[in-house]
Amino acid sequence: MQRTSFWLPLALWLVLLTMLVGCGGPATETQTPLPEPTQVATPEPSEDPYPYPYPIVPSMPTVDPAYPGPGYTPPPGRQPEPLPVPSEGTGVVHGVLYSIQTDEIVYDAIVLYLSPVIATDATTMDAVSHDPENDPWVTPDGEGGFAFGDVPPGRYAIVVQGPLNQYLVRQGDDSSQDLIFEVEAGQTLDLGKVYTGYP
Repeated sequence: MQRTSFWLPLALWLVLLTMLVGCGGPATETQTPLPEPTQVATPEPSEDPYPYPYPIVPSMPTVDPAYPGPGYTPPPGRQPEPLPVPSEGTGVVHGVLYSIQTDEIVYDAIVLYLSPVIATDATTMDAVSHDPENDPWVTPDGEGGFAFGDVPPGRYAIVVQGPLNQYLVRQGDDSSQDLIFEVEAGQTLDLGKVYTGYP
């Protein structure tokens, strides 16, 4: 018992001495000296009673393009293109898109889809099978014109995809009715003036 009590304090004392000797000593060259403190220039006192910088207020535009007003000229859209010629066994559908609210052409920020119409059991109602991944689509030109080429024969409707909603195109002569039409092989179908609820 006495032997253990002699060696244990001696071993602890040697470990403590080794730690003290290892931590001390001169600084090595790998240590970088601390940078010198720099002085920051203090601003001159001003006579302005408001001690903080004034916010920069951007100038407001005179005409907001999101809400056209008098004198607003819309930016030009893409140029009108010639109508496609129907291929064998297909047709072409074209027309000009107008807004129901303003009776002005619509061409900006929309996509038009040509979606097939499916007959239902109700004789007065049809269903539009809209599939954005597979339906043909176009964007109107700067004059609101659109054209779908190589359209297989069948019944169709045009779906207008705006930034937030989808709308069916309405008939030009009766804007309260959705426009549903039939395309035949070799036909160039002119829908004329058609309407949308967008914007």
